[in-house]
Amino acid sequence: MPYKTLIKSFFILVFIASLVSNDIKYPQPLSLYNTLSTTKPREPLQISIINSSLYQENTHLKKLLKLQQDIKATTLSAQIIAFKPLSWSNTLIIDKGNKDNIASSSIALNENGIIGQIITTQSKTSLISLLNNPNTQIPCITAHTKIKGILTGTHTSTIFKALTTSKKPLHQEYLLTLFTKPKSLPIGRITSPQTRKSEYQVSPIATFDPTSPYILILESYEHPTTKQE
Repeated sequence: MPYKTLIKSFFILVFIASLVSNDIKYPQPLSLYNTLSTTKPREPLQISIINSSLYQENTHLKKLLKLQQDIKATTLSAQIIAFKPLSWSNTLIIDKGNKDNIASSSIALNENGIIGQIITTQSKTSLISLLNNPNTQIPCITAHTKIKGILTGTHTSTIFKALTTSKKPLHQEYLLTLFTKPKSLPIGRITSPQTRKSEYQVSPIATFDPTSPYILILESYEHPTTKQE
């Protein structure tokens, strides 16, 4: 089995096994690397796995840095430290909170794009709802038809709730965040016809990657009213 596949399988097994336990603790980054500092000799396979893990981690961080530069807005780096039990697929806990000026409704991004939204904060931690979580409420606008609405979740999927019935978005039309600061960011594409009144299925550009605990938080942003003109 390739080393990258082995490492990815390890993370996935940790998540599945911990579904029946308390809050799911995220494996600490570089924990494998730290073992190299011990005097105990390591087998070649162990060292290869460690090197592969470090390479993968470095790749994630480089992509995250590039995204941070592209956004050109104030961001704060954070680390996922746990999952909420029984809802690990759509709720995450990070190691930044009120003391770090994290505010509710701030946007969470990984190296591929927006993955969720801060819904509650405490002194040293915050709770993120992913895009398929009903608690997520991100103001959006369709790129071409200029239809305003809200991106939210149904637990099993992500949807766009348009604030008008007079127009319909195009199939595969991009959905942009309704930000004035920073610039609008792509968040997904309309992938299905109207499912309910003014509701459309969305395919997010980015999804949570269980192999990387690093994310960015947009510390502050402003958006105009989502009232349809």
